[in-house]
Amino acid sequence: MLAIDDIIAICFGLTSVLLAIISLYVMCKPKSGPGMRRIMK
Repeated sequence: MLAIDDIIAICFGLTSVLLAIISLYVMCKPKSGPGMRRIMK
């Protein structure tokens, strides 16, 4: 069994990676930006 702290750390790490990928995707493809910006707000 994973400890609660381990689960939180893993979730936080995955969230950080996802946010980084989304940011790169939005920067590389600005024309698809409005939909992503609507989600982020």
